[in-house]
Order: sequence, then structure tokens, then C-alpha cells
Amino acid sequence: MIDITQEKSVHQLIQMALELNLEAWAKNVKVEKKLKNGRIADIYFEHNDSAYIIEVKSEYKSSLIHEAAIKYMFACDFLMIAVPPGQIPPAHKRRTVDWGSPIDDRVGMLEVGPFGIECVKTPAPIRGPNASPTLR
Repeated sequence: MIDITQEKSVHQLIQMALELNLEAWAKNVKVEKKLKNGRIADIYFEHNDSAYIIEVKSEYKSSLIHEAAIKYMFACDFLMIAVPPGQIPPAHKRRTVDWGSPIDDRVGMLEVGPFGIECVKTPAPIRGPNASPTLR
């Protein structure tokens, strides 16, 4: 449940915006969900029989992509990074970015701000039937 009576950090505001949006159409939306591997997912939800994790960051750094991919690759089918608007460089918004690792190319990116949520890079399956056999 969302508590709007307390002052919030950028991280918490992004989590709140995502939770409100996702609850309208996704199943099992959880904020700060503890996973089987002991990690905590900022946002976890299910949609069309797939598990999604959104890693929320208050500042974008390209190194976050690989760190998040390694951290969650066995805990979800799709992974996204969410940051405040205007932080993701245009070159990083393309599907064809060569991060040097096939798993990093699969991570989606969201910009979350006061006027909405924009998916600037659609995620590809990290695991599951459409994922690379080396990533399952």
C-alpha cells in the first residue's frame, strides 16, 4: 500500500509511480519483493505468464545495465531499469546497442517522471523460450 503522507526520495517516487501504473493491468505487483535467491527486487510483477523485474535507480549509469542483468537473470523473464526522465543517452535507447554482452542488450529501459512513464527501450526475454540457450 502506498503511503503519501511522508516525504519521499526519487527512488521511492519512481517506485510509487510504477506501482500505481502496473496495478491497473499486471498481476502480483510487489514493491521490494524478496526473491528466492535472497535479492530484493525494487518492482516485481507478472503479465502474460511472464515474470518482470524493474530495477529503480535515481541516476542512470551504463554500468547499471550489466550489474542488474547479472543480479536478476535467473529471477525473471524480463528485466527493465527505471530512471528519472532525460538521463538515458539517445544512443542507449536503441535495441541495437552493443553492450558487449548479449544479456545486457536484452534489458529494457524506462524513464519515469511526473508526467508519466516512457518505455525508451523494450526489453527482450532474459530467460524463457525466446531467450538464448546460454542465458537460461
